Amino acid sequence: MGSPLLEDAIWRAATYTQADVDRLTANLYEGLRVTIRKLLHPVPGERYQTAGELAEHLNRWLGEPTFTPADVLTELKSVMDEAGRRMAGTELQHSLAENTTA
Repeated sequence: MGSPLLEDAIWRAATYTQADVDRLTANLYEGLRVTIRKLLHPVPGERYQTAGELAEHLNRWLGEPTFTPADVLTELKSVMDEAGRRMAGTELQHSLAENTTA
């Protein structure tokens, strides 16, 4: 025979409802509530389907930017283009020959 505590935990996990989750998360920040409600949704198809999906949602809730590799390349190109425009607008004080030593 199993532990009564374990059996109770299994029973609760198997029978909780969305109303139970809503009641237990009522005092949390709304963003966190939404995340936990989706994480613990009784219907598996309504839960986060991947850890990456959960991580993305948490990053948005925390206000941290999420960058994809394409976002990084776009930002890098933008910074390089801006640097090029600024350099084109200024004259170099010395020629390359003046700045090199033999």
